[in-house]
Amino acid sequence: MWVSDKNAPRDGSSGTRQRIMRGLLYCTGDMAEFRKFMEKKPFLLQFVEWCLRGVARVILANNPISGALILGALLMASPWQALLGLLGLLASTLTALIIGQDSDEVAGGLHGFNGMLVALLIGVFSSAGDWYWWLLLPACLTGATCGLGALLDRWDLPVSVYPFNMAILLYLCCTGTTNPYYPHWPTTPPGALQDTNATLHIPQLLQGVVLGVGQIYACGAVWPSVLILCAAFLFSPVMCAHALLGSGAGTLAGLSVAVRHFSLYSGLSGFNGALGCMSVGGLFFTISWRTHLFSIASAFLSAYADIALSNLLGRVGLPACSWAATLTATLMLLLTAQNLSSYRIPIGRVTTPEQSLRKHSHWMGGTTESTDVLQFVVFTLPLKWSHEKLAFGSELQIASAPPFPNGIAAVEEMGGWSVQGLRRMRVRVLALALCAGWVIGAVLLYRAGPSELHRTFLLSRQVQTYPVLLRPRACLFPRPHTLLLAVKSHVAHHERRAALRDTWARTGQGVCTVFLLGRGEEGAGQEAVVEEGRRHGDVLQWDFRESFFNVTLKELLFWRWFCQEHAGSAPYVLRTDDDVFVDVGGVLALLRLHPVHPASLYHQGPYPPYLGGGGYLVSQETIRLFLGASASVPLFPIDDVYVGMCARVANITTQHHRGFMPLEFSPYLPPCTYAGVLVLHRLEPNHLRQHWSFYKNQGHTCRPAVTIPPSL
Repeated sequence: MWVSDKNAPRDGSSGTRQRIMRGLLYCTGDMAEFRKFMEKKPFLLQFVEWCLRGVARVILANNPISGALILGALLMASPWQALLGLLGLLASTLTALIIGQDSDEVAGGLHGFNGMLVALLIGVFSSAGDWYWWLLLPACLTGATCGLGALLDRWDLPVSVYPFNMAILLYLCCTGTTNPYYPHWPTTPPGALQDTNATLHIPQLLQGVVLGVGQIYACGAVWPSVLILCAAFLFSPVMCAHALLGSGAGTLAGLSVAVRHFSLYSGLSGFNGALGCMSVGGLFFTISWRTHLFSIASAFLSAYADIALSNLLGRVGLPACSWAATLTATLMLLLTAQNLSSYRIPIGRVTTPEQSLRKHSHWMGGTTESTDVLQFVVFTLPLKWSHEKLAFGSELQIASAPPFPNGIAAVEEMGGWSVQGLRRMRVRVLALALCAGWVIGAVLLYRAGPSELHRTFLLSRQVQTYPVLLRPRACLFPRPHTLLLAVKSHVAHHERRAALRDTWARTGQGVCTVFLLGRGEEGAGQEAVVEEGRRHGDVLQWDFRESFFNVTLKELLFWRWFCQEHAGSAPYVLRTDDDVFVDVGGVLALLRLHPVHPASLYHQGPYPPYLGGGGYLVSQETIRLFLGASASVPLFPIDDVYVGMCARVANITTQHHRGFMPLEFSPYLPPCTYAGVLVLHRLEPNHLRQHWSFYKNQGHTCRPAVTIPPSL
């Protein structure tokens, strides 16, 4: 609590000002007087106060008015998120009351904030949207997160948000991204690839420092974050300053390792740094120049640990939450250096930084007026050998004494062992166990992570805008063409593209060919592709890494390129692959015989679930409809199925043609077997050349095995 000067002179002119000042000071700090006042009030009013303190506990504050301000900020940002958080808070607090947790801890809100955080994050990660009432069930079940306090209290460590971090990860692992009742968005690592616009906007970066404090409550709006900062300032100006300082340190840490700009601007890079800086800078350590520098180091360590954990857990689509700040603060509290241990505040005595500084000044001055009497325990440990085993007999003595300098009590030693030595050994063993568990868990998670194919696909679901490396010039002539041949290929398939250029994919009268490529692994073969594009002018390449699951991304990027840069030049598009044989003349004849008419002229009939085979033939307007539908259809690894999904959303009717053969080409069958086939799938380059040669020279001698029907 802020402390006013009790010896200041008083006169009649300043009486009103002093009363206002006393009223303001009454609302600051932990409001201990208000807590005593509420003890005689009805249970319902006390319960409201407990819940408000629980809201503020998320930001390490213990003030009901701060909790009310934060609750108002959450309502301002998202009423649905505020409802979920409040429901989790009520469930967790009531569970603590039912199972008989310590009454003082319940009254201080220590058993409510974990449930609130779990419920907030359940709503944030849900992909079902706001007001999805199924989420009320897991929000109510978060009350189980209040049972870890007794375990960590034995070690004089804060419960912090260990329960929240464990509960939210368990929930996300159990439900998954495609759960029919509780779907959630996959998390992208902060170090993932981003758009090419690398310009750093300083105003947004400074705004991200403020948002880093709001992100402690998963709040990404500016003014609610400012209100949360005001709530922290009401509890303690020192805590508020350290929150901004830690968020700024986290932002600098993100800049130093080039995380995505979205993480910087939204505050996601700073909130772990804010928590780490607040924990050390005045809450669990008395504020001084040493602990102030210590808090800055904690902020940077928390931020870097968060980036590392986010990159690791992001491989499986999971968030790192506040694991970094929690583990960093715990390890800092386990340090036993004398210059720091003298400033360490026992968990049971944690209050505002201002009050802790005042009490520490009394201890250092040897003042005995303070009501805080140090209690210390002296163990006498006589040693005796019995059956070649070391047995300890313990005798407990409790004494009261005035405070010692630096808060260190004398310990009686016998037989070379002391309580202080045993405690240090215990703390070191616990620290080593935590570090070992952290490293082993990270290694196991890394080994059990998804394959490279799955990782690139998860990235493509988040980042769908890539720059164009090579643009085709072969189709940029003033003479319009009827058909655009869009051929999917790979960087390494030089021979296949050469075979297609020598055979059916020649750009000619009414036809233009474009090969669709991504980027090879680590730039492999890029120089040859650039030379190929310069020579033939038919390569369209984007700056994304090629993989099997990214074939769908290539489909989406082609639609976007066609509608933005090539619309109007070709009324029809045939999208196919580089191992396909196409009778281009037959396709053009098909288009002349059966032109595409508006769908409004026909009755809407059934359509298949997806398009299969070696290609599909669509009109220019259909490509536009595909692109529009893709905004609401998540990427699917199989491109044929994805096109069918977009067709369903855009209400596009598809129809099978017998000339598009979905079966594989067989070189053992007579060439005339495929007479009349428009699109033939899966041909090797040598078979393509042989089939093209036969088709050009002897194709007229074959009786068509597949004929174009008189009407479609």
